[in-house]
Amino acid sequence: MNKHIKKLVYSAVFLALCMVLPFLTGQIPEIGQALSPMHIPVLLCGFACGWPWGLAVGLIAPILRSLIFQMPPMWPNAVSMAFELAAYGFCSGILYKVLPSKIRLMSATAVSAFFLTLGLAATTYGFYLNSNAAYALLKETAAPSEGFVPAADPGKNWVIFGLIAACLGLFAWCLLKTRATLGAKKNGGTEIVEWAGTARVLPVLIVSMILGRCVWGLARFAMAGFSATTFPASAFLAGAVLNAIPGIILHIVLIPVLVAAMQKAKLILND
Repeated sequence: MNKHIKKLVYSAVFLALCMVLPFLTGQIPEIGQALSPMHIPVLLCGFACGWPWGLAVGLIAPILRSLIFQMPPMWPNAVSMAFELAAYGFCSGILYKVLPSKIRLMSATAVSAFFLTLGLAATTYGFYLNSNAAYALLKETAAPSEGFVPAADPGKNWVIFGLIAACLGLFAWCLLKTRATLGAKKNGGTEIVEWAGTARVLPVLIVSMILGRCVWGLARFAMAGFSATTFPASAFLAGAVLNAIPGIILHIVLIPVLVAAMQKAKLILND
């Protein structure tokens, strides 16, 4: 089968999954916002088919689903999600394509150190949020009308996310070090790492998720201007990070495994 036709078929499957997966959350907005099931097929489409297809599926999926099932609501949810998911598909596709398949161990160590640092920073920030002074500041600056009411332990999710990120960093470094040592004899003693599987997917996934959420925030800010309303930083923090922590963890754990499985099955066409 022609490679272009394969990408078209794969993209159609991912688009169909975007329509179906939200039913697993019962179409309950709170659960959907926490787990973000539509994000998964779009990111996978970028990895498997490349940035043009990932961008197209991400742009179409929320609008199409809103037209068919009235969920998510067209304005502002579906429109802002279209920009967000398009950014996910674009970033995952193009970054995965340009990332080299082999790198020196020092570069791999830098990536692992990034995850470890991110995890420690998130954990520290979580403990800070749970301090009395920070909690009082949150209550004072974030009104319920802005869509963000701090919980009794607002830093719990940050601590969980930080610990997971730190563990991923340590695990990635141990795995890469082992593979580099085994391959050193084949490269004249130079520790070269075969940058494949979850090790290659994770940094692309993290960057794509960050950029996609930034695009979502910019879209919501612009749309608030058209609607003569406001979209404060606290609402962005709640929608993009705090309320989405379960989905962030789910995506970090699930998507690299799925992409690695697709690599082994030779279903990745983004080369």
